[in-house]
Amino acid sequence: MTKGNYFTIGALVIAILVLGVIGFAIRKPVVNIQPVIEMPMGAVSGPELTYPSWTVNGITRHFYREAIATGGGTATTTLCNFKLPTATSTIESFSINVTTGPTEVHTIQFAEGTKWGATTTAINTTSLIANVKVALNASSTATTALSGGFGISGGIHWLTARIEVATTTIRGFCTAVVREMD
Repeated sequence: MTKGNYFTIGALVIAILVLGVIGFAIRKPVVNIQPVIEMPMGAVSGPELTYPSWTVNGITRHFYREAIATGGGTATTTLCNFKLPTATSTIESFSINVTTGPTEVHTIQFAEGTKWGATTTAINTTSLIANVKVALNASSTATTALSGGFGISGGIHWLTARIEVATTTIRGFCTAVVREMD
């Protein structure tokens, strides 16, 4: 082979290498785009829900829990109050759980009213026996039965549990579950 042939082959090899480097440098990366499918799973992080209301399939329930008001040492006849939703509602349950009872028998009234502490419409009246831990439910012996629910028209309403004589000796909590009808 002659020097000219070596020079031509060398120039050809260099040209191929330069073109390969330039082609590699300006090459666009291939992007594989995958669609992201998001599906709400509705998972709950644990066994306890700490929301004041819960809607399932369009049915909204409100959950209430409050310490009995006499636990602060101030004598009162009002054990607890719950402000209801403004929608027309049904009381599914309303109860008190007494962990430390009074030393005498008392009458407990479960009622509904349009003002805080008002007992405009009695739901149930029951006895709290002396020195007994007990759960009293407004639907157990209700004068207006709660078995099918106790209807409350729309607007501002309160549920109240009251005791006949002001006391500081009762400890425990009140609970209620209310279902919206609208």
